[in-house]
Amino acid sequence: MPLCDRKDPASEHLALQAHLLLERGDTAGASAAARRALARDPWSSEALLLLGRCARLRGDVEEAIRALRRVVYDKPSCWRAHFQLAEAYREQGAKDPAGREYRIVLRQLDDETLAIQGTGALPSLLSAKDLRFLCEARLARLADSAA
Repeated sequence: MPLCDRKDPASEHLALQAHLLLERGDTAGASAAARRALARDPWSSEALLLLGRCARLRGDVEEAIRALRRVVYDKPSCWRAHFQLAEAYREQGAKDPAGREYRIVLRQLDDETLAIQGTGALPSLLSAKDLRFLCEARLARLADSAA
């Protein structure tokens, strides 16, 4: 019997299912699985991160920001949430909040313990070096557009 088809599936299993569905391109299925995970655990950071990604892919930046701010509130050391939040703010045109979030990610990456802890159950597709480069490049673009 698959883990997510059980009567009371664990939120971690549902979040993993959501991640796999999202990787297959099934945004609607991933959102549904993430919401099921949140029904089991309203503060599941994995489910909220996935819900934020799904919302951004659908173009619903406001929903993405709401989900990601919940993660940041509960787990302020989660650089993945700060990075996704920075990207959502940037997409929304909110330069100051985006810049603040990118700087938070850079500070967290300086702390190797936080960098490792912030990876969650699934590894990041970006190395810490690549993520640092991306944040610095985004910050430079934000500064150029403000000038």
